[in-house]
Amino acid sequence: LKRETLAMSDKTVAEMLDPFVTVTQRMLLSTHDTIVGPALSVLSFLIKAAPPLPALRVELPTIVANIFFLLQRAGSSAAGGAVRGCLRTLTVILRLSKARVHITQPQLKVLLSFAQQDLFELATQSVAFGLLRAIIARRLVCEEVYDLIDKVAEHMVTSQSEQTQQLSAQALLQFLLDYPLGDKRLMHHLQFLLRSLEYEYESGRKTALEVLHRLVARLPMELLEAYLELVFLSLVVRLVNDDAPTCRRMVALLLKDLLARCPRKQLDTLLDVALAWSA
Repeated sequence: LKRETLAMSDKTVAEMLDPFVTVTQRMLLSTHDTIVGPALSVLSFLIKAAPPLPALRVELPTIVANIFFLLQRAGSSAAGGAVRGCLRTLTVILRLSKARVHITQPQLKVLLSFAQQDLFELATQSVAFGLLRAIIARRLVCEEVYDLIDKVAEHMVTSQSEQTQQLSAQALLQFLLDYPLGDKRLMHHLQFLLRSLEYEYESGRKTALEVLHRLVARLPMELLEAYLELVFLSLVVRLVNDDAPTCRRMVALLLKDLLARCPRKQLDTLLDVALAWSA
């Protein structure tokens, strides 16, 4: 199956696989990680079947309950393959079983507490970021998500690891575009990105510019209009003051794309602002 020599969409194959859902669900209650780990891997694979296996409609709530039991049994430690297997399987469930599983607020806080422990550990962060992005995509609202994204944004700029910067940038951009945000929260993150253009290390400035560029390209114009003057003036300052040629080129391209999206009325306003500011 992993080598795709059998098609899971084939009705006969699906009928053969369906009984394994219940079997592997029961294996999650084992006290041995050597059994739980493979069971989680098999379940992740079965949940990805398209169309969904019939047994999943019945067993999915129990699977979720058993996974949270495993996390509770593990305590506060995110170490170990079984815990990461739990988080990986829950990520698959959140992404592919939107209408068939409900995550409560206490459960969501448990997931975020485990994810936070691994987000900035190079060896394990891919699982944690995958879970965080699945939570954002499902728009599961929790105060801890907002707090965690603040830390993600900070590491996006300050980390010396390119992997951490890129994973953080992807999560932050998805959060800003897809997650429920009020005007104050969006302004808070925009101001952070603009402040980050003054960060002492070029790598951090470049990452902030990349996120800003994607944000400017994808935010609805009616939403972007409220921040045009702030973004425009901040970029003009960096175009003059940044000592890195690469960053200046990135700023120039961002300004070009920003102005290209502006209606004529807003262009005239920005021109007036620029002339008044430079006088």
